Amino acid sequence: MIAVLLTALLITQGGWADDRTPIKTVYPVYPAAAEFYGFTALCYVRFDIDAAGVPENVCAACNTGARGVDNQAIINTISGQFVQNAEASINQRRYAL
Repeated sequence: MIAVLLTALLITQGGWADDRTPIKTVYPVYPAAAEFYGFTALCYVRFDIDAAGVPENVCAACNTGARGVDNQAIINTISGQFVQNAEASINQRRYAL
């Protein structure tokens, strides 16, 4: 089974936010094209959590790869899909105050 590893670096103004309890967690959607071409990805996401427990300033970076895929347009498109899906999942999360 192919899976995306989403590592969230949770940083707030007061320091690391690992002590902020997620009250709503949404996982990223695995892109269908990535599965078709056999892509894997390791995504790192940095974001802040505002006073209401809502993520803001979300920024993802994903390392992707697939054996035997040389087409740069396909690689760029799928890499962008991983980034978009990672950021979208974080934007839907909510944290306890």
